[in-house]
Amino acid sequence: MRNVFVLYVKLPESYKEYIQRSEKQDMTGKKLRTKLLKVYDNTVWTNDGWYKDDGNHEQYIDELENILNSTVVEEI
Repeated sequence: MRNVFVLYVKLPESYKEYIQRSEKQDMTGKKLRTKLLKVYDNTVWTNDGWYKDDGNHEQYIDELENILNSTVVEEI
């Protein structure tokens, strides 16, 4: 939880399932956490702590969904 606390606090509710999954210490979790931290940097860190996605929300969700789906296939 310590590694993703800021993500829960600063990112919108629509990211919650990806943040929860990123807490697992496996390949999928690490990839999701890396991407979520990049999203955080782009949307919150560069905007003085306020979430602003400049219309890229759907793109970010699609990228997270692709990570989730591609790693599931790799693990099978």
